[in-house]
Amino acid sequence: MPIFNGARYIDDCVGFLKAQTFRDFETLLCVDVKSTDGSLEKAREAAPSLPRCRVVEQTDDMHLAGARNVGLRNATGKFIWFYDVDDAPVPELLEECVRVQTENRACMVCFNAMNVGPDGVVREKRGREYPVLNMTCGEAFSSWVPMKIPVTAWSKFVSREVLLDNGLFFEDTMAEDISFTYGIIQCCDRISVYLRPLYGYRQTRGSITRTKENMDRRGRDEIAAYNGVDSMKMDPEVREKVLRNNAYIKMRSSGHMGKEAFLEFAKGPEFKDLYDRYLKGHFEGWGFYHFPRVYYAGIRFYLKYLYKRNGSTYMRTKL
Repeated sequence: MPIFNGARYIDDCVGFLKAQTFRDFETLLCVDVKSTDGSLEKAREAAPSLPRCRVVEQTDDMHLAGARNVGLRNATGKFIWFYDVDDAPVPELLEECVRVQTENRACMVCFNAMNVGPDGVVREKRGREYPVLNMTCGEAFSSWVPMKIPVTAWSKFVSREVLLDNGLFFEDTMAEDISFTYGIIQCCDRISVYLRPLYGYRQTRGSITRTKENMDRRGRDEIAAYNGVDSMKMDPEVREKVLRNNAYIKMRSSGHMGKEAFLEFAKGPEFKDLYDRYLKGHFEGWGFYHFPRVYYAGIRFYLKYLYKRNGSTYMRTKL
Protein backbone atom coordinates (compact mmCIF):
# COMPACT_ATOMS: atom_id res chain seq x y z
CA MET A 1 0.00 0.00 0.00
CA PRO A 2 1.76 3.23 -1.16
CA ILE A 3 1.13 6.13 1.20
CA PHE A 4 1.94 9.80 0.60
CA ASN A 5 0.06 12.26 2.81
CA GLY A 6 -2.62 9.63 3.32
CA ALA A 7 -2.79 9.59 7.12
CA ARG A 8 -6.54 10.28 7.14
CA TYR A 9 -7.23 7.07 5.18
CA ILE A 10 -5.03 4.62 7.08
CA ASP A 11 -7.55 3.61 9.75
CA ASP A 12 -10.16 2.90 7.05
CA CYS A 13 -7.67 0.81 5.08
CA VAL A 14 -6.69 -1.26 8.09
CA GLY A 15 -10.39 -1.83 8.77
CA PHE A 16 -10.99 -2.99 5.18
CA LEU A 17 -8.06 -5.41 5.44
CA LYS A 18 -9.22 -6.75 8.80
CA ALA A 19 -12.58 -7.49 7.16
CA GLN A 20 -11.04 -9.66 4.43
CA THR A 21 -12.49 -13.17 4.48
CA PHE A 22 -9.14 -14.60 3.29
CA ARG A 23 -6.66 -14.30 6.15
CA ASP A 24 -3.31 -15.65 4.89
CA PHE A 25 -1.73 -12.39 3.73
CA GLU A 26 0.88 -9.86 4.74
CA THR A 27 0.50 -6.10 4.51
CA LEU A 28 3.26 -3.62 3.68
CA LEU A 29 2.50 0.03 4.40
CA CYS A 30 5.00 1.77 2.09
CA VAL A 31 5.22 5.32 3.38
CA ASP A 32 6.95 8.11 1.49
CA VAL A 33 9.08 9.80 4.14
CA LYS A 34 8.44 13.17 2.44
CA SER A 35 4.83 13.06 3.70
CA THR A 36 3.99 16.11 5.79
CA ASP A 37 0.73 14.99 7.44
CA GLY A 38 2.12 12.45 9.91
CA SER A 39 1.56 9.45 7.61
CA LEU A 40 4.63 7.61 8.86
CA GLU A 41 3.67 7.99 12.49
CA LYS A 42 0.06 7.03 11.77
CA ALA A 43 1.17 3.92 9.86
CA ARG A 44 3.43 2.84 12.74
CA GLU A 45 0.53 3.35 15.14
CA ALA A 46 -1.92 1.33 13.01
CA ALA A 47 0.34 -1.54 11.92
CA PRO A 48 0.27 -3.58 15.18
CA SER A 49 -3.53 -3.95 14.96
CA LEU A 50 -3.24 -5.95 11.72
CA PRO A 51 -1.51 -9.36 11.72
CA ARG A 52 1.70 -9.53 9.66
CA CYS A 53 1.69 -5.84 8.90
CA ARG A 54 4.97 -3.97 8.42
CA VAL A 55 5.82 -0.34 7.77
CA VAL A 56 8.40 0.17 5.01
CA GLU A 57 9.91 3.60 4.42
CA GLN A 58 10.26 4.97 0.90
CA THR A 59 13.28 7.26 0.76
CA ASP A 60 13.76 7.77 -2.99
CA ASP A 61 12.21 10.45 -5.20
CA MET A 62 10.14 8.13 -7.41
CA HIS A 63 6.73 9.08 -5.99
CA LEU A 64 3.96 6.44 -6.36
CA ALA A 65 6.14 4.23 -8.58
CA GLY A 66 8.88 4.16 -5.96
CA ALA A 67 6.47 3.21 -3.17
CA ARG A 68 5.14 0.28 -5.18
CA ASN A 69 8.66 -0.84 -6.07
CA VAL A 70 9.66 -0.75 -2.39
CA GLY A 71 6.66 -2.90 -1.56
CA LEU A 72 7.42 -5.37 -4.33
CA ARG A 73 11.06 -5.77 -3.22
CA ASN A 74 10.06 -6.36 0.41
CA ALA A 75 7.08 -8.64 -0.15
CA THR A 76 7.34 -12.35 0.63
CA GLY A 77 3.95 -13.65 -0.54
CA LYS A 78 3.26 -15.81 -3.58
CA PHE A 79 1.00 -13.16 -5.12
CA ILE A 80 1.05 -9.36 -5.08
CA TRP A 81 -1.84 -6.93 -4.92
CA PHE A 82 -1.23 -3.16 -4.93
CA TYR A 83 -3.85 -1.40 -2.81
CA ASP A 84 -4.23 2.41 -3.05
CA VAL A 85 -4.67 3.99 0.35
CA ASP A 86 -7.81 6.02 -0.43
CA ASP A 87 -9.87 3.20 -1.94
CA ALA A 88 -12.11 0.43 -0.57
CA PRO A 89 -11.95 -3.31 -1.39
CA VAL A 90 -14.93 -5.59 -0.75
CA PRO A 91 -14.37 -8.16 2.05
CA GLU A 92 -14.17 -11.04 -0.46
CA LEU A 93 -11.53 -9.47 -2.71
CA LEU A 94 -8.57 -11.65 -1.70
CA GLU A 95 -10.65 -14.79 -1.30
CA GLU A 96 -12.18 -14.38 -4.76
CA CYS A 97 -8.81 -13.63 -6.37
CA VAL A 98 -7.28 -16.73 -4.80
CA ARG A 99 -10.25 -18.83 -5.92
CA VAL A 100 -10.16 -17.60 -9.51
CA GLN A 101 -6.39 -18.01 -9.70
CA THR A 102 -6.50 -21.54 -8.28
CA GLU A 103 -9.38 -22.72 -10.46
CA ASN A 104 -7.86 -21.33 -13.65
CA ARG A 105 -4.12 -21.66 -12.93
CA ALA A 106 -3.61 -18.04 -13.95
CA CYS A 107 -0.45 -16.06 -13.34
CA MET A 108 -2.61 -12.92 -13.11
CA VAL A 109 -6.20 -12.21 -12.11
CA CYS A 110 -7.59 -8.88 -13.26
CA PHE A 111 -10.80 -7.90 -11.46
CA ASN A 112 -13.49 -5.31 -12.04
CA ALA A 113 -13.98 -2.14 -9.98
CA MET A 114 -16.80 0.29 -9.30
CA ASN A 115 -16.63 4.06 -8.91
CA VAL A 116 -18.04 4.86 -5.48
CA GLY A 117 -18.62 7.78 -3.16
CA PRO A 118 -16.84 8.67 0.09
CA ASP A 119 -18.42 5.73 1.96
CA GLY A 120 -16.50 3.29 -0.24
CA VAL A 121 -19.45 0.91 -0.54
CA VAL A 122 -19.61 -1.25 -3.67
CA ARG A 123 -23.31 -1.84 -4.38
CA GLU A 124 -23.71 -4.94 -6.53
CA LYS A 125 -27.00 -5.93 -8.13
CA ARG A 126 -28.56 -8.90 -6.37
CA GLY A 127 -28.46 -12.20 -8.17
CA ARG A 128 -26.02 -11.10 -10.86
CA GLU A 129 -23.50 -13.69 -11.97
CA TYR A 130 -20.07 -12.54 -13.10
CA PRO A 131 -18.11 -14.60 -15.61
CA VAL A 132 -14.38 -15.32 -15.62
CA LEU A 133 -12.70 -14.89 -19.00
CA ASN A 134 -9.43 -16.75 -19.55
CA MET A 135 -6.98 -15.35 -22.08
CA THR A 136 -3.59 -15.97 -23.55
CA CYS A 137 -1.10 -13.13 -23.87
CA GLY A 138 -2.13 -12.46 -27.47
CA GLU A 139 -5.84 -12.50 -26.67
CA ALA A 140 -5.35 -10.05 -23.81
CA PHE A 141 -3.35 -7.68 -26.03
CA SER A 142 -6.01 -7.81 -28.73
CA SER A 143 -9.02 -7.25 -26.46
CA TRP A 144 -7.63 -4.81 -23.91
CA VAL A 145 -9.25 -1.72 -25.33
CA PRO A 146 -12.59 -3.11 -26.60
CA MET A 147 -13.22 -4.74 -23.21
CA LYS A 148 -12.29 -1.55 -21.34
CA ILE A 149 -10.16 -3.47 -18.87
CA PRO A 150 -8.42 -0.99 -16.55
CA VAL A 151 -4.65 -0.66 -16.70
CA THR A 152 -4.56 0.31 -13.02
CA ALA A 153 -2.12 -1.55 -10.77
CA TRP A 154 -4.74 -2.02 -8.05
CA SER A 155 -6.92 -4.15 -10.36
CA LYS A 156 -4.24 -6.87 -10.62
CA PHE A 157 -3.59 -9.93 -8.45
CA VAL A 158 -0.35 -11.18 -9.95
CA SER A 159 2.39 -13.73 -9.35
CA ARG A 160 5.35 -12.19 -7.52
CA GLU A 161 7.63 -14.70 -9.25
CA VAL A 162 6.53 -13.44 -12.68
CA LEU A 163 7.18 -9.84 -11.66
CA LEU A 164 10.62 -10.46 -10.19
CA ASP A 165 11.83 -12.96 -12.80
CA ASN A 166 11.03 -10.47 -15.55
CA GLY A 167 12.23 -7.36 -13.73
CA LEU A 168 8.79 -5.76 -13.86
CA PHE A 169 8.96 -2.62 -11.76
CA PHE A 170 7.24 0.74 -12.06
CA GLU A 171 8.65 3.73 -13.93
CA ASP A 172 8.44 7.20 -12.38
CA THR A 173 5.77 8.81 -14.57
CA MET A 174 2.13 9.77 -14.20
CA ALA A 175 1.25 6.79 -16.38
CA GLU A 176 3.27 4.15 -14.55
CA ASP A 177 0.41 1.64 -14.59
CA ILE A 178 0.30 1.45 -18.40
CA SER A 179 3.76 0.09 -19.19
CA PHE A 180 3.61 -2.08 -16.06
CA THR A 181 0.32 -3.67 -17.13
CA TYR A 182 1.42 -4.35 -20.68
CA GLY A 183 4.69 -5.74 -19.38
CA ILE A 184 2.78 -8.24 -17.24
CA ILE A 185 0.59 -9.29 -20.16
CA GLN A 186 3.68 -9.99 -22.23
CA CYS A 187 5.04 -12.34 -19.55
CA CYS A 188 1.84 -14.25 -18.68
CA ASP A 189 0.73 -17.39 -20.50
CA ARG A 190 -2.71 -17.35 -18.83
CA ILE A 191 -4.70 -14.37 -17.59
CA SER A 192 -8.07 -14.57 -15.83
CA VAL A 193 -10.38 -11.56 -16.11
CA TYR A 194 -13.11 -11.54 -13.45
CA LEU A 195 -16.00 -9.18 -14.09
CA ARG A 196 -17.21 -8.94 -10.51
CA PRO A 197 -16.48 -5.48 -9.02
CA LEU A 198 -14.24 -6.28 -6.05
CA TYR A 199 -12.85 -2.80 -5.50
CA GLY A 200 -14.36 0.61 -4.80
CA TYR A 201 -12.54 3.51 -6.44
CA ARG A 202 -13.37 6.53 -4.32
CA GLN A 203 -13.89 9.61 -6.46
CA THR A 204 -13.69 12.33 -3.83
CA ARG A 205 -9.94 12.52 -3.57
CA GLY A 206 -7.20 15.09 -3.99
CA SER A 207 -5.24 13.09 -6.53
CA ILE A 208 -2.04 14.63 -7.84
CA THR A 209 -3.15 13.78 -11.39
CA ARG A 210 -6.14 16.09 -11.01
CA THR A 211 -4.23 19.23 -10.14
CA LYS A 212 -4.05 21.85 -12.88
CA GLU A 213 -0.26 21.96 -12.98
CA ASN A 214 -0.05 18.22 -13.70
CA MET A 215 -2.66 17.97 -16.44
CA ASP A 216 -0.20 18.45 -19.31
CA ARG A 217 2.30 16.03 -17.82
CA ARG A 218 -0.33 13.35 -17.29
CA GLY A 219 -1.51 13.49 -20.89
CA ARG A 220 2.02 13.47 -22.29
CA ASP A 221 3.10 10.66 -19.98
CA GLU A 222 0.15 8.52 -21.07
CA ILE A 223 0.94 9.08 -24.75
CA ALA A 224 4.62 8.27 -24.13
CA ALA A 225 3.64 5.07 -22.27
CA TYR A 226 1.55 3.86 -25.19
CA ASN A 227 4.40 4.73 -27.54
CA GLY A 228 6.48 2.32 -25.46
CA VAL A 229 3.83 -0.36 -25.81
CA ASP A 230 3.98 0.09 -29.60
CA SER A 231 7.60 -1.08 -29.59
CA MET A 232 6.94 -4.31 -27.67
CA LYS A 233 7.50 -7.61 -29.46
CA MET A 234 4.30 -9.47 -30.35
CA ASP A 235 2.67 -11.49 -33.10
CA PRO A 236 2.30 -9.31 -36.26
CA GLU A 237 -1.49 -9.75 -36.41
CA VAL A 238 -1.85 -8.89 -32.73
CA ARG A 239 0.57 -5.99 -33.12
CA GLU A 240 -1.61 -4.38 -35.81
CA LYS A 241 -4.65 -4.52 -33.49
CA VAL A 242 -2.63 -3.07 -30.61
CA LEU A 243 -1.30 -0.20 -32.76
CA ARG A 244 -4.81 0.67 -33.94
CA ASN A 245 -6.22 0.47 -30.40
CA ASN A 246 -3.38 2.59 -29.06
CA ALA A 247 -3.97 5.26 -31.70
CA TYR A 248 -7.46 5.77 -30.25
CA ILE A 249 -6.14 5.76 -26.68
CA LYS A 250 -3.43 8.34 -27.44
CA MET A 251 -6.03 10.60 -29.04
CA ARG A 252 -8.27 10.35 -25.97
CA SER A 253 -5.37 10.64 -23.50
CA SER A 254 -4.47 14.02 -24.98
CA GLY A 255 -7.78 15.27 -23.58
CA HIS A 256 -6.25 15.16 -20.10
CA MET A 257 -3.94 18.01 -21.07
CA GLY A 258 -4.68 21.69 -20.84
CA LYS A 259 -6.12 23.35 -23.93
CA GLU A 260 -2.87 24.79 -25.29
CA ALA A 261 -0.92 21.53 -24.95
CA PHE A 262 -3.87 19.62 -26.41
CA LEU A 263 -4.04 21.81 -29.52
CA GLU A 264 -0.28 21.54 -29.95
CA PHE A 265 -0.60 17.75 -30.02
CA ALA A 266 -3.70 17.79 -32.25
CA LYS A 267 -1.95 19.95 -34.87
CA GLY A 268 1.45 18.25 -34.54
CA PRO A 269 3.21 15.63 -36.69
CA GLU A 270 2.73 12.78 -34.19
CA PHE A 271 -1.04 12.89 -34.39
CA LYS A 272 -0.95 13.50 -38.17
CA ASP A 273 0.93 10.21 -38.51
CA LEU A 274 -1.60 8.39 -36.27
CA TYR A 275 -4.47 9.87 -38.25
CA ASP A 276 -3.06 8.88 -41.63
CA ARG A 277 -2.27 5.33 -40.49
CA TYR A 278 -5.17 4.34 -38.27
CA LEU A 279 -7.83 7.00 -37.74
CA LYS A 280 -8.71 8.38 -41.16
CA GLY A 281 -12.22 7.33 -42.14
CA HIS A 282 -13.35 6.87 -38.54
CA PHE A 283 -15.77 9.47 -37.18
CA GLU A 284 -13.98 10.21 -33.89
CA GLY A 285 -10.58 10.52 -35.55
CA TRP A 286 -12.06 12.71 -38.29
CA GLY A 287 -13.68 14.99 -35.73
CA PHE A 288 -10.48 15.24 -33.70
CA TYR A 289 -8.39 16.06 -36.77
CA HIS A 290 -10.70 18.63 -38.35
CA PHE A 291 -12.38 20.15 -35.29
CA PRO A 292 -9.92 19.78 -32.35
CA ARG A 293 -11.44 22.62 -30.31
CA VAL A 294 -14.90 21.07 -30.48
CA TYR A 295 -13.45 17.64 -29.61
CA TYR A 296 -11.61 19.12 -26.61
CA ALA A 297 -14.76 20.81 -25.30
CA GLY A 298 -16.63 17.52 -25.65
CA ILE A 299 -14.04 15.39 -23.90
CA ARG A 300 -13.64 17.88 -21.04
CA PHE A 301 -17.43 17.81 -20.56
CA TYR A 302 -17.34 14.02 -20.55
CA LEU A 303 -14.48 13.86 -18.04
CA LYS A 304 -16.16 16.37 -15.72
CA TYR A 305 -19.76 15.16 -15.76
CA LEU A 306 -19.92 11.57 -17.08
CA TYR A 307 -16.58 9.81 -16.57
CA LYS A 308 -16.31 7.60 -13.48
CA ARG A 309 -19.81 8.42 -12.29
CA ASN A 310 -20.94 6.83 -9.05
CA GLY A 311 -22.00 3.21 -9.59
CA SER A 312 -20.26 2.79 -12.96
CA THR A 313 -17.87 -0.12 -13.43
CA TYR A 314 -14.56 -0.29 -15.25
CA MET A 315 -15.30 -3.36 -17.36
CA ARG A 316 -18.47 -4.17 -19.24
CA THR A 317 -20.54 -6.89 -17.60
CA LYS A 318 -21.95 -8.03 -20.93
CA LEU A 319 -19.45 -8.90 -23.65
